[in-house]
Amino acid sequence: MDLEKFYDEYWTNIGETVDHSRLNMIVRRIESGKKVLEINCGLSILAEKIAKKGADITVTDLSNIALERARSKGIKKTFKVDIDTQPLPSSFESSKFDIIVSSSMIEHCFFPENTLREGAKVLKDGGKFFAMVSNIGHWKFRLWLLFGRFPYLEGTPTDMLHLRFLTVHSLKELGKKFGLEPEKVEGHPGLWAGSLYSKLFVIPPVKQIYELLTMIYPSLFSRYMLITFEKKKESQI
Repeated sequence: MDLEKFYDEYWTNIGETVDHSRLNMIVRRIESGKKVLEINCGLSILAEKIAKKGADITVTDLSNIALERARSKGIKKTFKVDIDTQPLPSSFESSKFDIIVSSSMIEHCFFPENTLREGAKVLKDGGKFFAMVSNIGHWKFRLWLLFGRFPYLEGTPTDMLHLRFLTVHSLKELGKKFGLEPEKVEGHPGLWAGSLYSKLFVIPPVKQIYELLTMIYPSLFSRYMLITFEKKKESQI
């Protein structure tokens, strides 16, 4: 399968409807003047938000269409990289980043470890790596598995575009392999996902109660999990 062609067609045909509250979990952690790299930028909706915060944003993607979309949004530093098969540009290592971002893209890769390994290489000591992924540990999938089911459902952690499945624990352990120390775990309920939730979940006070549960137990109740890693100093790895 030609993934470059697939994603060129995918990004050409998909709209820009997105849950901004999910992206803002990352955006609010970005400070003006910080040097930021987003690996696999997609439509650059997040990258554009980061740029508006006054950060110096660089993006990579394997799709020319995605990179064209980034440039159309005023993002000048764009690099074509297939993170599954290619390293990040060597020039990144001589001028490292304060922050690395991967938003709902690691689960789309054949080799999730490549994103974390390559990101860690170009991240400054003490820098932050924000990794947001779909949470296969969501309570509903645990329940389905208990009864011997594993349904593939659009818009959920088992969406057919997802090649790998991750939990909070597995993503933490993956980061540790490359000198990335888990610092914080947050969750987003993704209540728009009709395959996971009934309409009851968007009605107050059920919505507020579920959002609170997601904050307290992200590994169990979140549709998306955001793990903040900090890169250890080289001497600590």
